[in-house]
Amino acid sequence: MTDILLKSVFVAFKGSKRQNIAIQDSNIVEIGSDASLPAPEYTITGKNLLVTPALFNSHTHLPMTLLRGYSDDLQLFPWLQKVWKLEKHFSAESCAVGAELAFLEMIKGGTGGFVDFYFHEDHILEPAARSGLRGILGCGVIEGTFLEQGGAAWMLKVAEGLARKLDGSDSLIKVAVAPHAPHTCSKETIQRCLDLADKFSLPITIHLSETREDVINMQKKKGVPPIEWLDQEFNFFKERNVLAVHCVWIQQREIEILAAQNAAMAYCPVSAQKLAYGGLPPVPELLRAGVSVCLGTDGSASNNTLDMVREMREGLNFVSANRWNPALLSSGQMLEMASMTFRSRFFKQTALTPGSVADLSIFAFGKPHTWPIHNPISTLVYSANGSDAHSLIVNGNPLLLSGELQTINEEATLERASNELEKIKQRAIEAGDYEQDY
Repeated sequence: MTDILLKSVFVAFKGSKRQNIAIQDSNIVEIGSDASLPAPEYTITGKNLLVTPALFNSHTHLPMTLLRGYSDDLQLFPWLQKVWKLEKHFSAESCAVGAELAFLEMIKGGTGGFVDFYFHEDHILEPAARSGLRGILGCGVIEGTFLEQGGAAWMLKVAEGLARKLDGSDSLIKVAVAPHAPHTCSKETIQRCLDLADKFSLPITIHLSETREDVINMQKKKGVPPIEWLDQEFNFFKERNVLAVHCVWIQQREIEILAAQNAAMAYCPVSAQKLAYGGLPPVPELLRAGVSVCLGTDGSASNNTLDMVREMREGLNFVSANRWNPALLSSGQMLEMASMTFRSRFFKQTALTPGSVADLSIFAFGKPHTWPIHNPISTLVYSANGSDAHSLIVNGNPLLLSGELQTINEEATLERASNELEKIKQRAIEAGDYEQDY
């Protein structure tokens, strides 16, 4: 294992005094002004470095980096139709290459963990493990699309195969079952997803109440909104580890269901604004009810980046502007949602304490847009960008050191992404599925 000493750094949530952090055998062993190591392999020091718990992206579709900028300026359902026409030409290699590009972007942006939601997750496992990131591979299950790859039955087989492979493993990469949404999965498919999750004690992630149409259609068909229907029909949330994504158009009784059943929620503000859902998740109310609210970017086709620093700023301003009150959430709360909340909820880990796993994001201030520093957390959330990441440590291993990548070759990854995109485009053009907008 690598011994690392961080010297004279700001430590998030530890006051304004600069401190040292000593890391040995994957863990933080000491934090304080006198913390030291006899012979650290790496020493990280700088006048204006802020150390935070590693940022964690709680919802993304990793291979969709290959669709960045392809389907813009559209509402959700026209956007989906355009995206799905191209996605059906994704191969297993496409998913692996697109995911590796995502890992590159996240590491360079100071993000140390992720929850994916896609297909061919069995092929994403290898680049995920190689990246050194901590993450959850959410095996997507959806009906009526991706039939070329094998449809929902094939997706469930992939999920079970990956669950068996990682069962009992001490890998940084875990697996989840990811039924797409109540309106895109039949009752039978949802039940099969629950049975699989129960069999292997897997977390579940699902899109819920993303648009008004989702809610209105469910109420017309079932008499109740999506979260309430899942609760009544399946006991969906009871004694399960559920991450509900979006939850833009939910009602008070649904907040109470999520809170009572100890569910978590993934808040994706940039995607919500870009796709014009017309609503804002009731984040303050969810927090007050005790729901674990985490932050996510959604996929690169609907964001269009995986920049969690930008996501924090947008997430905070989105609440302030829509609720006419900038005091409902603080920058410190937003940093918790972007880092510690998911880790403590799904990995049962503490952060930034002696004995905790060394998953750390380190940001460098001192450029004009981050100067001067009155409050380091405020500077990070309101002023910085992911490009201000200085170093990233996951499980005690450096993935980024002073801006230098340690596990991924940037030039090779970008070239593979470009080549793979050309293959996808050619397949789509031959099938009449590629739409060129310029």
